[in-house]
Amino acid sequence: MPIQTRIIKTDGTEVPIKPENGRHFELKEIQTHVGGYIELVRTKDAGKDCLMVCDEDGIAKRLPQNPKATQFYLKAGGGSPIFGNVVICGLRQIH
Repeated sequence: MPIQTRIIKTDGTEVPIKPENGRHFELKEIQTHVGGYIELVRTKDAGKDCLMVCDEDGIAKRLPQNPKATQFYLKAGGGSPIFGNVVICGLRQIH
């Protein structure tokens, strides 16, 4: 089963998304989804390697903490809170 590409919003909602071109996200497109410069965090979703794309300046911008994304990250072995909306996608979905 492929990675479910989605946005995890700070309010806990998850919205499925697809790249505009149908194959991979361009930088500007993914920046729009997270709200700024991106930080790529390699993690796992349902046991499969994936990327969590975060706003690199989420803390400095004082974005709200994202509890659902933080739990997702901690479950995969990460160790810090996540701020702002994030995108979960496959390893090769960003160009």
